[in-house]
Amino acid sequence: MNKIILFIIATTFATKSDAQQLQNGSFESWMTMQTEEPNNWASNNHPSPPGTISTPLVSKSTDAHSGAYAVKMITDTAFNPMIQNLDTTPGFIFTGTIGMPGTPPQLGMPMNQHVDSLTAWYKYTPVASDSFIVIIITTKWLNTHRDTTSRNLFKFGEKSNYTRISLPLNYYAPDLFSDSIYIEFASSNHQGAKIGSTLLIDDVTLVFGTTGIKDMMNEENSFKFYPNPAKNILNITNNVAENIAVVNTIGETILNVNTKNKKNLSIDISTIKNGIYILKSEQGPVQKLILSNE
Repeated sequence: MNKIILFIIATTFATKSDAQQLQNGSFESWMTMQTEEPNNWASNNHPSPPGTISTPLVSKSTDAHSGAYAVKMITDTAFNPMIQNLDTTPGFIFTGTIGMPGTPPQLGMPMNQHVDSLTAWYKYTPVASDSFIVIIITTKWLNTHRDTTSRNLFKFGEKSNYTRISLPLNYYAPDLFSDSIYIEFASSNHQGAKIGSTLLIDDVTLVFGTTGIKDMMNEENSFKFYPNPAKNILNITNNVAENIAVVNTIGETILNVNTKNKKNLSIDISTIKNGIYILKSEQGPVQKLILSNE
């Protein structure tokens, strides 16, 4: 199972110069090839060789967050072309196109704006301790080679009702403009995939910055903080922020801090779980915080 996903990630990214927005993020548009596929997305549905039985790992579902359809992914026993045998395989979709037999897929989609985050709605029924994953990778063509500008991996567990996630992108070099983005949803994580884990995804959107990346870097932050990564205490130097919110990767506000007319303050964060969070205020751009109490 790992071999398929790692192979997909390792192949060539899109290099088109024309920009386009994320298309069919609501999964209302489908086409039939060997199996039914969501338009503008590729999946790991593929024909099974003679003598093997394989059901589609990715399919259309009427259990949607909005509109008529969502995309359904399920982990099952399927033919794995990497090992030429049956294997426990998660269903997954990604931005890009599957090439002709013998050619690698083209990954990602071109973009000409800075992507701040991705939002989506999901329902997930895992088997045992399984979790589904979201992979977001951005790249930039640098004359002679394509450089990775961010690599983001998120894992989520069971939700019986549609739940919104908001996934901030962590860029290695925020001032380097990215021109391609690869997005993948998979019904199981890389290790310990369980047959029967089922993921529904709907209403996927990209959130773009209102200014260019360099403009964002030059914009004065409404507050500053240290250390980062942080453990038990977070120190804040406030410029103009009236309130600072600590938000997790699924968009839930974990902590609200009233900072109006407060120049310097320390916040006890010892009860917040380790992970990646966003600090934001209405007076300035969002900032990433890493908590590590180990």
